[in-house]
Amino acid sequence: MAPAARGMSIDDVTVIITTSPTPSAPGTDLVAAVARSFRTHCPDLLACPVILVLDTYDTIGAWPRLKKGVVTADGAAQYNVYKQNVKQLVLSEYRRAREEESSDGGSASEPLVEFVGEAEYGFEGRGNPVGLHISRTADGLITFIEPSRRLGFGLAVRSALRIADTPYVWVQQHDWPLSADIPLRSILRAMDEDSPDRPVKYVCLPSTRMRSYATSNHVVKFPALRTLTAALKGDFAASDDGDSLPLTPLFFWHDKPHVASRAHYLERVFATRLAIQRGGFIEDLIGQRARDQMKQGSWARSFLFGYDSGVMTDVIASKNFQNFFDTTDTSPIVGAINSTFSGGAVFGALFGGVIMDKYGRRRTIGVGALICTVGALLQAAAWHLAMMLVGRITAGFAIGLLSMSVPVYQSECANPKIRGLIVGLAQQMIGVGFIVSTWVGYGSQQMPDSSQFQWRFPLAFQALPSALLCIGMLWLPESPRHLIATDRLEEGMRILRTLHFDGTNEDWIQAEFQEIKMTIDAEKAATAPGWLIMFRVPQWRKRLALGTFVQVFTQFTGINVIGYYQTVMYESLGFTGNTKLLVAGVYNCCGPIANLIFIVFIADRFGRRKSLICGVVAITLALICESAINSQNTNGDKHSLSIVGVAFLFCVTIFFSLSFGPVSWIYMAEIMPYQIRAKGCAFATGIGNWLVSTFWAQVSPIALKELGWKFYFLFVAWNLVITLPALVFYFRETKGLSLEEIDLMFGGSVDDPIESDLKKPAAAVETSAVHDERSVEMSPGLQVKKWLVV
Repeated sequence: MAPAARGMSIDDVTVIITTSPTPSAPGTDLVAAVARSFRTHCPDLLACPVILVLDTYDTIGAWPRLKKGVVTADGAAQYNVYKQNVKQLVLSEYRRAREEESSDGGSASEPLVEFVGEAEYGFEGRGNPVGLHISRTADGLITFIEPSRRLGFGLAVRSALRIADTPYVWVQQHDWPLSADIPLRSILRAMDEDSPDRPVKYVCLPSTRMRSYATSNHVVKFPALRTLTAALKGDFAASDDGDSLPLTPLFFWHDKPHVASRAHYLERVFATRLAIQRGGFIEDLIGQRARDQMKQGSWARSFLFGYDSGVMTDVIASKNFQNFFDTTDTSPIVGAINSTFSGGAVFGALFGGVIMDKYGRRRTIGVGALICTVGALLQAAAWHLAMMLVGRITAGFAIGLLSMSVPVYQSECANPKIRGLIVGLAQQMIGVGFIVSTWVGYGSQQMPDSSQFQWRFPLAFQALPSALLCIGMLWLPESPRHLIATDRLEEGMRILRTLHFDGTNEDWIQAEFQEIKMTIDAEKAATAPGWLIMFRVPQWRKRLALGTFVQVFTQFTGINVIGYYQTVMYESLGFTGNTKLLVAGVYNCCGPIANLIFIVFIADRFGRRKSLICGVVAITLALICESAINSQNTNGDKHSLSIVGVAFLFCVTIFFSLSFGPVSWIYMAEIMPYQIRAKGCAFATGIGNWLVSTFWAQVSPIALKELGWKFYFLFVAWNLVITLPALVFYFRETKGLSLEEIDLMFGGSVDDPIESDLKKPAAAVETSAVHDERSVEMSPGLQVKKWLVV
């Protein structure tokens, strides 16, 4: 079949072909098959400018790992020959096309003009640009790009895009020959950038492995994507050439053959140097850096929470500390030191509710980190009890502020599909904070009893992570929901895209933005800001109660009593000296390991409600067994029973970390509607968590001394009589739902003011967020539904 007459396709399209080390080198079978498919299914392409990117390898190794850029020594030599063979093949194929089109033989036989260039890659400030050796025919119709280092498909395409000067590009991998006739000019008319009612900027083309794309392993993992793929099969009707072709508008950036708008590609996919690492694919890292930064900042707060809460375990066991403040580890003074921390946290959490809506989530977290630094320094420098108590109150105030603001920040920034993972990772860092505090304390206890280093250094160490968090917040984005709520819509959309755009989901981002805005606008229209509104509106009162009680239930597991006073408990079981500190160190390692298992494998699969129910049952059984062991070993002189007693304390922290530890923070933050989210989380954290924690911190040393093992039965009774029935009958599952969908599940906003078109099942919301099915004429004989594609 001879090429079609010169027309739109020649002027408007550049063909980009990428190749890399292949097992068939030095043979050119793959590229030859692609060229044959061009000639058979779209001969117009042989009249278009072509850019061939001959990617290279990273290292030479004993075994080839082509996807990782590793070749053998023989493979490297064969690939060098392969590149020359491919260049000759392309020149020959295009020369043949020119000869068929024109009697003068075309320009493909002219010598190549060579020059050099650079390809940017990776994150800003990391790595060096890759040098490019570029050669092309004198008329510029054929260009070869040979990088000095491996690029990967994504960066290879971007390098070619910067050389191309046509409005559209045809991107072709070397191992994806076409499998159907392609009406190129009809596609270009459908992609007309100047027409607002023709939004298609990317068309995926049928190739050898694309026929079964809707059922491929890559798509099966994503039910919504699989459904959409199947629905798109008939979107393009017959072309004006009479060929029937199932074309697919953009919904997923991938490396299969496709036609795309060059300008749109550069603006949307390759907008910054942060988009792609060298060796990565198009979709690998878009938006990931911002999400990672957000999580790291949140983890720093959680580390502080864990460290500040756990550091006193070793400090109160320090002989120098007890002598300096003239106390013992079970005296009311120790209870006061712990309870003032929790008491300060109550006021910090409530204060966060006052300033968070006015000044934003990001600033609130930064202020909390700064106050925490001051509190740590006051404790470390304390020369009398009053100064120590002021330092504890200050640090507690900061932790209370952070403990309510960071879950809100995380829940508002996280994608619904991984919200449990991200917020759960905060609990993971609480555990890591406990671990670090324990081992810092254990190491400090090796100093002589005459040295104040035993307790001053662990307290001073708190200032390091808090200072890092304070500085780190300067680079983290504000919550997009807060920006939208304060009418900074453009900035809110930008942050929403920065956090969530992965190259595949512009339609989801647009729908999410509109849903957030409509929900917030409806809540604003129906309510006035203030604390009392939380208690006056039935739907909100119920959600506030659930958020508060999940924090109360967390405290009644007894976990913080064990955390604060575990060294006292170990003494009652017969462990003394460094042994009890060593056991405490091992104890604090168990929780984070269990928590990591939960957030990776359970949180977003098993659900919140089931995790809490299973957790309270398991914790209660462990406490019953612990009480039974202690009742038979009151003097701690039965070593085997002591070991079993310690094991059941370990079971409590493991079961807690598989349930209440991460879930209480996830659930509290995600069930609050935006209008009361800051104040609601402040109330739930301050009253439900910290006020109850203050009570336990004050009474526990006295209760442990007077009641011993009977003290555990208070937690057992509460869990069986109150916590378990409440979880079974009153708590709802929120796994996988967006914050706006959770709002609908609980009955909408005040008196259901949200527009009726938002009131639909979660599945319907997900589907409607993907596309708008209004049909629009694209060109004669070629129709596409008006998909909201990027």
